[in-house]
Amino acid sequence: MAWHLYEKTKGEILLAPTATDDRIDQAWVSGPLADYRLLDQPSGASDHHCLGFTLDTDIIDTDSPWSYR
Repeated sequence: MAWHLYEKTKGEILLAPTATDDRIDQAWVSGPLADYRLLDQPSGASDHHCLGFTLDTDIIDTDSPWSYR
C-alpha cells in the first residue's frame, strides 16, 4: 500500500518508518483505497504512528467481491 501510493504521489513520508527502526505496521485493504496518511499527533503518544484511511466507496463493485492476494 505504501509503495503504491508513493509511486503515485512521490510523498517521501509514505515510506517513513512506522516504528523505531522499520515499517512494521500493517493495514489490509481492497482496491477502493483512495488515500492514507500517517497520524503522529500528539507527539510521543505512542511508539507507532496511526494510519488514517480514505476509501472511495463509489468504485466498490459489490457484484464482484475481491479475491485475496
